[in-house]
Amino acid sequence: MMFSRSFTLNGIIAIAAIFIIVLHIPIKAQTNNGLLILTAEEQEWLMHHPVITASSNTSYAPIDFVSAGLPTGISIDYLNLVASKLGIRVEYSEDRPLSDNLELLRQKDIDVTHSISRNEERDSYLSFSDSYLDDAVVNYGRVGAKQIRSIEDLADKKIGVIRGTILHDAYTRNYPEFELVEVETIPEALRAISSSEIDVFTAGSIVTDYLIAQTSINGVTILGKDLVLGENSNFEH
Repeated sequence: MMFSRSFTLNGIIAIAAIFIIVLHIPIKAQTNNGLLILTAEEQEWLMHHPVITASSNTSYAPIDFVSAGLPTGISIDYLNLVASKLGIRVEYSEDRPLSDNLELLRQKDIDVTHSISRNEERDSYLSFSDSYLDDAVVNYGRVGAKQIRSIEDLADKKIGVIRGTILHDAYTRNYPEFELVEVETIPEALRAISSSEIDVFTAGSIVTDYLIAQTSINGVTILGKDLVLGENSNFEH
């Protein structure tokens, strides 16, 4: 989970520590009776912050989406579980693109986001908890297209990237000569591949594979692993 620096400094430290405790230590190991033990400072902070606001993205299933009008998904379940153990409530903002959610965090209009990876720029205004899920990043393209095995194979391609992601930043910074096509959502990128508007889409495989399986978008396949994030080509949620 990621926490906006709109929290007070003490609040950031307290709430970030609490999230890590809950997510990474078995409940039975926390106390003899299975209850969390909070410091006086942590209890006071929670008393004054019974509701926190979090981002929402309906195009990121199975990690973050809407079902029966309610936010749901892997990250939402984690966040709601932690909130219930802390005795607070999470209010989710309306669905927005990633770039808009990041701007809301930067402006301190929401408190928490989730399902994004860490980089130097985000560290300037967010406090990150430990990740709970690794998501392999790969290159997608049309069925029958040539496999992507080297960075040179991308040189003459139209490459789809979601605006505001660390992939967008890595392509722009390291390969400014590449032809990038900015999109807002994964479904938009998949449709662009299917209609030949782009040749390659670099993205995390968990959400992209799920959406391919759940939609009527055809003719899209994996062409190879990511080549721009370095040795650890994973999104850390």
